[in-house]
Amino acid sequence: TITGAFLVAGTLASHYCDDFLFFEEDSDCGESDSDYDGPSFMTIPIWFWLVQLFLLFFGNMIIRGFLLCCGLTHEVLCQYYVNYIRKLHQMVESFFILMANIILEYTLEGFNAEDIWIVLWSGWIWLFLKYVFLSQPVREKVPFFMREFQAIDRPEDRPYTLFWLHTEGVAVWTVIFLLIFVADNRQYVTAVLIGIFADGIAEPVGIAFGKHKYRVKAFMVDRWYWRSYEGSAAVYLVSVAAVVGGSIWTRVLSDLAIWMAIIFVPPVATLAEAVSPHTWDNAAIIASSGIMLQLVDLVFR
Repeated sequence: TITGAFLVAGTLASHYCDDFLFFEEDSDCGESDSDYDGPSFMTIPIWFWLVQLFLLFFGNMIIRGFLLCCGLTHEVLCQYYVNYIRKLHQMVESFFILMANIILEYTLEGFNAEDIWIVLWSGWIWLFLKYVFLSQPVREKVPFFMREFQAIDRPEDRPYTLFWLHTEGVAVWTVIFLLIFVADNRQYVTAVLIGIFADGIAEPVGIAFGKHKYRVKAFMVDRWYWRSYEGSAAVYLVSVAAVVGGSIWTRVLSDLAIWMAIIFVPPVATLAEAVSPHTWDNAAIIASSGIMLQLVDLVFR
């Protein structure tokens, strides 16, 4: 409640439009704020809310619809492949969130994907709302949310599935928030790409090919889990590709800095994944990659 009230108050005092609770165009929203003249809700362009809520409710459904076309039913996925489908959900969700705001920035005049209130509302939607909808009282009454929960509920995580999912989400969004507003460029995009794909691919690789194991502690729980060196190797290789792709996309690093990032960022991300608590590897990868990218940029720009 306190967080929601803070976001509403801050948003209403922000630099977007003067509309509050009305889906209406503001022809006076121009030179004094963001130059956005379309419909808005709580001063933020209405398209932001529509895209975020659509992805929240239907993003995973689109993924499972594609898998259903491949002959994999919901029951089969949840019984035999929940580790794979969970990571696929996280990868696609995170990538959709990142891309949605950036695409809106290029298509809506005056929309800023790095605006403080845009970032905070994105985090609130995907943390608070998702946690509420997947909570036990809600999902037991709404079959749609029960199916959403079953697709991410790994047997080995019970009964801490939502606790770990939510705490890691808070950590991830805190890291993204700090990277956006501490740095003066878009290196956070590369760090998020590393977190999305390196972490997302490491677990399936580890499950399918992991023969050499090591143990990691669970977050705030007296449990131990296994990771594999094969999975960590996947983190390294995917991090290299993500650094190259992110650097080409953002175009903020010099040629020398790109080579230095390829040398230094992947091993740091791999080490962070290896020592981070169970379920917290994504946040650790993004944080370590973001910090190293900033150091590389400062030293070799």
